[in-house]
Amino acid sequence: MAKVTFNKSGSGSETGRLIIPALMLKILDIKDSKEDADRRISITYVDNKIKIKKQKDKVDDDTHNKASSVVTFYSSGKSSRSGKVIIPVDMLQRLKITRGDNEVNINIENDEIIVSKNLKNEKLRGKDESMKIVSIFNIKGGVAKTISSINFAACLADKGKKVLLVDLDSQADTTKIFKAYDIDDKSVEDVLLEKNMDPRDAIRPTEYENLDIIASNIKLAFAEKKILLDTTRNQQNRLKKALDKLRDEYDYCIMDCPPNLNMITINALVASDEVLVPIKIDKFALDGLEYLLESIQEIKDEFNPGLEFGGCFITMDKATSVNKLVKDQLKGILEDKLFDTTIRDNVKVIESTLEEKPVIYYANKSNASKDYRNLVEEVF
Repeated sequence: MAKVTFNKSGSGSETGRLIIPALMLKILDIKDSKEDADRRISITYVDNKIKIKKQKDKVDDDTHNKASSVVTFYSSGKSSRSGKVIIPVDMLQRLKITRGDNEVNINIENDEIIVSKNLKNEKLRGKDESMKIVSIFNIKGGVAKTISSINFAACLADKGKKVLLVDLDSQADTTKIFKAYDIDDKSVEDVLLEKNMDPRDAIRPTEYENLDIIASNIKLAFAEKKILLDTTRNQQNRLKKALDKLRDEYDYCIMDCPPNLNMITINALVASDEVLVPIKIDKFALDGLEYLLESIQEIKDEFNPGLEFGGCFITMDKATSVNKLVKDQLKGILEDKLFDTTIRDNVKVIESTLEEKPVIYYANKSNASKDYRNLVEEVF
């Protein structure tokens, strides 16, 4: 067992220092010497572990996955001298090691020191406590699917739940709301296409507590074709395999699906525990609903027996006779699968997108904000 201490560096950024026992340093032939070559180490983040070994070749530093450091030796009160190692804070955070939670396991494997989080005293989630994955989906556009995904995630995070938001639309509107758009960053496209990728490499924190995002970008528009052309791997369960690795790290995963039933959406539904369908009341509100529900049932039958149709909720609701008529028709079709809470039409929603904020944070007392909070209480 070892302890990580967090300190401010000269530049004001935070660093993590780990004490390495002298015996481990000796096994790795890391010497207490004035020569940097004897004390220089490489640090790599892989498979939810930090690996440390003596650096023999030059490391191209990439503080996200790779780094290098020089061991600082000091007297531990014994004949041998222990060493301090500086580890990039982002690597420690990806292991969920922060201030007040800084005990780690440290072991020797082959020619490497392996650092991992100590789970001995941490409450492990049971099956019923693992991350619940919910897709927000409709084959029609313009139904407030993205707005609903964003505000569901924000409401849950605001209630203290740890939430992962996944943007599966190549338009990347969800990503842009959280100021996370970067075509050069790892994104959901990489999660779908790279076989051995750690999904944590694509996760980005947002400015809101408890809320992280796997972003999208325009490259996702070409991902479906690449998936279909790759016959060496299963095409439907790629996202499921990635998200299953995160089951013990979040309470909820909310997925903003594209407005069509393509291979990206199929991956989302195969990975999901539940699917929710937003509906806008208009002349075409009932068009395609039967096909949508049949498609969800097909995915359940063929690929994901655990998938549940959670229900439909009405967005951009107005107090008109037409709205009441269509809501009555929907109630007749969906029965208890139509949620009672509706999201009222509200200009604050549009304003919140211009300000790049969830409406519950932009205008907390607005009708739409109140409605989303009430709907989250009803649905989740």
